[in-house]
Amino acid sequence: MKGFLRNVVSGEHYRFVSMWMARTSYLAAFVIMVIFTLSVSMLLRYSHHQIFVFIVDLLQMLEMNMTIAFPAAPLLTVILALVGMEAIMSEFFNDTTTAFYIILIVWLADQYDAICCHTNTSKRHWLRFFYLYHFAFYAYHYRFNGQYSSLALVTSWLFIQHSMIYFFHHYELPAILQQIRIQEMLLQNQQAGQ
Repeated sequence: MKGFLRNVVSGEHYRFVSMWMARTSYLAAFVIMVIFTLSVSMLLRYSHHQIFVFIVDLLQMLEMNMTIAFPAAPLLTVILALVGMEAIMSEFFNDTTTAFYIILIVWLADQYDAICCHTNTSKRHWLRFFYLYHFAFYAYHYRFNGQYSSLALVTSWLFIQHSMIYFFHHYELPAILQQIRIQEMLLQNQQAGQ
């Protein structure tokens, strides 16, 4: 069955999609998710690096009381690249807010992975859950032509947040508490030996 249905009041188009197209849409959604997620992650990591280099140069300038050459080109390049990436994602999602929130979700997930994931289990498995829940949003959006995509994004974010809390509570927090107990035991042994 092919064709479409148009809502005359709102102007939205609803497409009838064949089953073959429905199955291939998941592959396309997966490829687009990987490209967007990796691109945003690399751009954000590069921007963090550029900001870090700028702060180090600024601190050296203040410490040695000398002039600094402001690295305008790299910072401007990063900002323009992020704006361009958001524009490309806005074209895909037909919504600038969705594109911005996806960039924000990828940034938060990247920060969680870098800061909170220290145990082998978290390092090995948390990203899989992140990509699974993130893919669920892309698959829904691509398969159903963006209808209720904001609700799908909120649902995906809540599942991602749940996985963050779960992995922190079940794997990271016990490791932190065990490390504190070991340090306390070593300190007590050291004080008892004196």
